[in-house]
Amino acid sequence: MNKKELFKKDFARIRRKIEKYNKELADYVKMTGDNEVPDIDSTIIGTSPMNPIEVKELPNGVSYTDDGWWENITVESVYGEYWLSGEDELDDLLKYNRRRLRKGVRVWKSENPDIELEKDDD
Repeated sequence: MNKKELFKKDFARIRRKIEKYNKELADYVKMTGDNEVPDIDSTIIGTSPMNPIEVKELPNGVSYTDDGWWENITVESVYGEYWLSGEDELDDLLKYNRRRLRKGVRVWKSENPDIELEKDDD
């Protein structure tokens, strides 16, 4: 059994995570009519586009991007021990993007979007 087969369930789980996030983004775009989402954790108040995450299969993992810069989640091994490398970075990206989506919904629903955009609580 090769490394990819060992982690087949993990790669399916990673794809489900990405599909769930892409659905959340699609729901946001459908609700607001735009993919512009507030920037957070920045001193600059503004918005930037958020794109769905694309996924490609690799011989020993998967590769993903939401902005043209591809990141890899691969199977690594040392002395017969196998693990996934790079999934934590994907989890961080999904967490950050979901915070931006929540902020975008609050701004979109707000009676005063400018004040809501300036708030630093998310």
